[in-house]
Amino acid sequence: MKVLVTGADGFVGRHLVRALRARGDIVEACGGPGNPGAVEITDPPAVLRRIQRFNVSVSLVIRQWMQVLVVSAGVGLFFVAFGMLAISDHIYQQWGIDHGSWSHTVLVLEHPVVISSSLVKVAVGIATFTGLYYSIALLTDATYRADFLESLTAELRELFSARTEYVQLRSAQVSQSVSGPMTK
Repeated sequence: MKVLVTGADGFVGRHLVRALRARGDIVEACGGPGNPGAVEITDPPAVLRRIQRFNVSVSLVIRQWMQVLVVSAGVGLFFVAFGMLAISDHIYQQWGIDHGSWSHTVLVLEHPVVISSSLVKVAVGIATFTGLYYSIALLTDATYRADFLESLTAELRELFSARTEYVQLRSAQVSQSVSGPMTK
């Protein structure tokens, strides 16, 4: 039996397509209402090889890591700058804080600011915990996931649609060159 499944890119649709194909039906699948012209799931060129799926996964992981890295670096730099402005050499001495293995005093607008290894260590520690918190928030925050995944899904659909078209054109050229022009 030939079956048309709309919304085949959703959770139920994907499972329905698999079940119908396992039963032996011919399935034509298309995306849901927000995805006009989506890639057909039944189209063989749309299936990614293992290395291609790995490549997409690595790209997504690197994209997330870069976001976490940028946020962590920004927080770390903020706390180094804030510590330099808020904690003077006088406060180090009054509180009995050791500068650590190194420290430098720099004049900024006629005001001496101190950067020390202890300040950098504390800022790096805060930045590390901020990065950890941010990465957990990315995974658990439904609003962020929806916003991030919406744009990412749209980009991936466009990419895979173009890839499918390219593979179809390429296979048509290959089959035409193999069969050659028809002559009598």
